[in-house]
Amino acid sequence: MIPGTMVTRVLDRYVMREIAGPLGLGLMVFTMILLTDVLFDLAEMIIQRDVALGVVAELLLLSLPHIVVLTIPMSFLFAVLITVGRLSADSELVAIRSAGISLFALYRPVMAWAGLLTALNIWLMLTVLPWGNTRSQALQREVISNNVVGQVTPGRFYDELDGTVLYVDRTAGERWTGVFVGDSILGRQSRITFARSGTVDVNEAASEVVLTLQDGTVHELDLGAQHRYSIETFATSTLVESDGTLALRAQHAQTRSLRAMTFSELVRFHADESNPENMRSLAMVNVHKKFSIPAACIVLGLFGVPLGFDNRRGGRSSGFALSLVVILIYQVLITAGERTAERGDLAPWLAMWLPNILFLIAGLFLLTRRNSDKSLILSRLDQWIRDQFWSHARVRSRYRQRRKYQKRESRQLRRSEKRERQSDRAVGDAGRAAAPRRRSLLAPPARRDADLRLRFQLPSLRFPNVLDRYLLRLFTRVFVLAALAGMLVFVIANFTELVDEVLENDVSTETILQYYKFLSFDIFNLLAPVVILISTLVSFGLLSRSNEVIAAKASGISLYRLAIPVVLAALLVAGLCALLESSVLPYSNARAADYKSIIRGTQDTRTFKRADQQWLYGRGGYLYHFQFFDEESATLQHLHVFQLDLARLTLTGRLYAETAAYDGRQWQVRGGWLRRFDGSVVTDVRELVGPVPVDLPETPEFFDTELKPPEEMGPEELAHFIDRLENAGQETTQYRVQLHSKLAGPGAALVMAFVALPFAFRLGRRGALYGIGIALAIGMIYFALNAFFVTLGDAGALPPLIAVWAPNVLFSTASLYLFLGVQT
Repeated sequence: MIPGTMVTRVLDRYVMREIAGPLGLGLMVFTMILLTDVLFDLAEMIIQRDVALGVVAELLLLSLPHIVVLTIPMSFLFAVLITVGRLSADSELVAIRSAGISLFALYRPVMAWAGLLTALNIWLMLTVLPWGNTRSQALQREVISNNVVGQVTPGRFYDELDGTVLYVDRTAGERWTGVFVGDSILGRQSRITFARSGTVDVNEAASEVVLTLQDGTVHELDLGAQHRYSIETFATSTLVESDGTLALRAQHAQTRSLRAMTFSELVRFHADESNPENMRSLAMVNVHKKFSIPAACIVLGLFGVPLGFDNRRGGRSSGFALSLVVILIYQVLITAGERTAERGDLAPWLAMWLPNILFLIAGLFLLTRRNSDKSLILSRLDQWIRDQFWSHARVRSRYRQRRKYQKRESRQLRRSEKRERQSDRAVGDAGRAAAPRRRSLLAPPARRDADLRLRFQLPSLRFPNVLDRYLLRLFTRVFVLAALAGMLVFVIANFTELVDEVLENDVSTETILQYYKFLSFDIFNLLAPVVILISTLVSFGLLSRSNEVIAAKASGISLYRLAIPVVLAALLVAGLCALLESSVLPYSNARAADYKSIIRGTQDTRTFKRADQQWLYGRGGYLYHFQFFDEESATLQHLHVFQLDLARLTLTGRLYAETAAYDGRQWQVRGGWLRRFDGSVVTDVRELVGPVPVDLPETPEFFDTELKPPEEMGPEELAHFIDRLENAGQETTQYRVQLHSKLAGPGAALVMAFVALPFAFRLGRRGALYGIGIALAIGMIYFALNAFFVTLGDAGALPPLIAVWAPNVLFSTASLYLFLGVQT
């Protein structure tokens, strides 16, 4: 007889080994999903700000500790649910209890893992995270300081400078060509600067931008005395401007610096009574968070054991879904605690430890009931749910199944009767044709050989047949679960990044919900290729594990035929993504940006209406400034027009009019003047008193249209925008890359299905978890390759068409090659 202690030791080692696999997989899955948002931000830094790859790689590594401290508790809960669920599904827990071992014995290996992970997380929180956040903030400041030039888009006005607007015609590395600097609103006195070239430097401590301009002119005007118009030339000029973005970033610096503080620094910050009370509360919140988040491993492990036992029929997918739901509830409680603690409604220690306390009590309660073979729900509530919900659900399910069975039987009966009538009719016609002459009624009947009739079932060419519908149902379930899981994890990661702004700006819950409602469309569009990849691999992994793929091949069904439903489903998802890209995302992204600006406290409203912007760039080198545009009368108030020589990058003409009305053919201006220039010399001055016709290349529609970011435009609208920029002589390479990305993006979902199929058929009986791991690896390679080619396209090293479509073509070719080696 084996001693009890030896049995428990073997059991402990066995359970710990079982937890290790799902723990590693969960850590990889959750970390990769949370890294998705970071990767796209870093790709934007490479593309738009020309940041060195070494700096981007360092920022990526520095972002890992902040993500890992969150994914460790999530992964451990996932691993506990998977492990306990598998032990329960294979009746191993029944065997353990039949050996006289209580379910409480499972807590030894679970708590052993929880203790190790808690210690690791505390070390990360106290040591690695403050250092990583400090270094990350320093790198980001360096990137911003050294790459402000990347924030100024050629052909667009940059209005983040306080009271000043900046326009650049072209950029070449750190140098600008064709620089225009003017007042944001031209009043009675105005100053305009034109320069052939310029550079920029940033003094972030003073929130200032230092512009060094070369070879330019300065135009000063006093509308009160119209003849006072002065022009000065310069070889080099230095302008110091205040940057609103840098000032706003400085306001947020103190809040963000709390993350970079060590434990002792946070304690000293809280003890310093000169600091604001809300910041002192947040400092103490961060102190307790350094221990409450790691302790979540213990609490969630305790909570996951009875929950996993009850999930014995759900499998790994249900364990994954349950872990996400629990983590979401935990994250909501933590965030609510931070907000209440900052307002002073709750003590910081209680705000951070209350979620752990609640889950600890719930875990002990559920384990006690499970160990007593009771339902996890209280008896009366359980009985009420059974009586009021499940009974009605079962009745409806039986009714639907009965109706479905009756319809199927009726169809089969009608088909059978039709075949028999056709067969009898054919036999009767043949018998009459071969019948001999009529015999006497008294004559014995002639001997007749028995008829032998063979019936063959013709192959059915209907689609979808039973197997197709079965595979589509399985694929749909996995797809919906994977999509919801990915979106949920993405939202959790995104909210973690915004939580400081939410607390600082006291953002309402409704604003947060509205933001994520509109952002969810973009999240789905972003994750759709990876979700298709996971769904395909997991679906065929489940079929292979239950030998259903072998059964299909034994029935003469090729794997190519078996894959048709999945390919069509991926094609449907690609069409849905194309519809989102063209019709939904332009509106939803704009609304999400509106709510995000409210969350960040940058501005209350966003407008891209040309009529609401004082500075516009038109065709033929014309710059426009006006104070008001009346759409009904097509009239501009206080219009300034600057005509540029694009070859020499100098001002050749300037017009001012108190009003400018469009008569259907041309503009009629009143109360102004017109000046012509040759370098710094005024060659002509004309007074515009009465209605004077003026030929301008733009019509009223130009001032009534919208100028929106590419992500807030559909493909057709973006194509028209590119045409307008080309007519104005502007660089359009980056916009063309984004246009082709909008067209190639939906196709990635179909490409991922083709890539997944060869791997799915090679998985064999390894199961769904291997499929998820392979899918994430392939997805990371695809996104990295896509970011690389897009960077080449933006830099002009590759044509936009090739740069955007190359990853899809390469992956499609690779999938075709891999398919050739599959035994179909």
